Amino acid sequence: MEKVLQHLPETPMAQPEGIVSARIDPKTGKLAPPKQKNAIFEIFRKEYVPTEYQKPDQGRINPFDLETEKKPVRLTNPKETKKKKKEDENIF
Repeated sequence: MEKVLQHLPETPMAQPEGIVSARIDPKTGKLAPPKQKNAIFEIFRKEYVPTEYQKPDQGRINPFDLETEKKPVRLTNPKETKKKKKEDENIF
């Protein structure tokens, strides 16, 4: 394609009217602060550009919020636990 177009001047594509770009936080979808390193540019219709900036803690993952596999907890009577330990000791 490069050879075919080599005689034509390179012209940048004009941005359509009503379309704007904004730096966005990829995790929250809100406007990214100026010093955010992982921000990306997204294209929006003018009326749908986010207006809120992300707060400093919004882009981080809190490990306590992560879903983990929940196993049922069996509540045992302490006397039963001692009895079970004795039975296990007798096996060996």
